[in-house]
Amino acid sequence: MKKVLIFIVALIAGILIFSFAIGKHNPVKDGQAGVVVGPDGKYKIYQAGEKPFVIPLVQKLYAVSLQKQDFIISGKDGYMLSDDGRNILIESRVIYKISDLDRAINTFGPVETHQKVRERIRQLLIPLLQEKIKDISYLDSAQKRIPAIAEIHLGLNDSFSKQGISILSYQLRY
Repeated sequence: MKKVLIFIVALIAGILIFSFAIGKHNPVKDGQAGVVVGPDGKYKIYQAGEKPFVIPLVQKLYAVSLQKQDFIISGKDGYMLSDDGRNILIESRVIYKISDLDRAINTFGPVETHQKVRERIRQLLIPLLQEKIKDISYLDSAQKRIPAIAEIHLGLNDSFSKQGISILSYQLRY
C-alpha cells in the first residue's frame, strides 16, 4: 500500500513538473496579443513581451494581431451595380485595427478573430452599399460619390466601435 501511495505522489509530482516545463511559452511578439483560454471559456490577455503560461491539455494559447489589417472585397463577394444595361462591380477596401482587445475577444472570440471580423464587415457592407450607392450616377459624380463613401465609412465605424474594432479607412473602386 505504501508503494502505491509513493507511486501516485511521484506520478503527480512528475505531471506537475512536466506541466511547468512545457507550460511556459516564448514572450508575445510585438504587434500581437496572446490570449490564454481555459475550458470554462474565461481568458487572460498577455501583451507584447509578456510570457504566457498555459496548462497543457487544459488551456490553449491564441495569438491575435493588433496590427492594421487590409481587407479587400471583390469578385463574387463584391457589390454589382446594374443600370442602363451596364454592370459595374464595386470593389471595397477596408483597413481596420483592433482598438479594444477585450471587447473584440468578447464579440468575435479568440479563435480566428480577424476572419470573423472580416465576415462581419462583408455582412454589413453590402446593405450599406445598396443604401448609399443607389445607381451608377453616384459613381460618375464626385459630388455624390465622396459623401456616399464617407457615410459608408462612418456607418462601418459606428457598427464596429462598440465591438472593439476601429475602421481606419474605406475605399471604393469600380
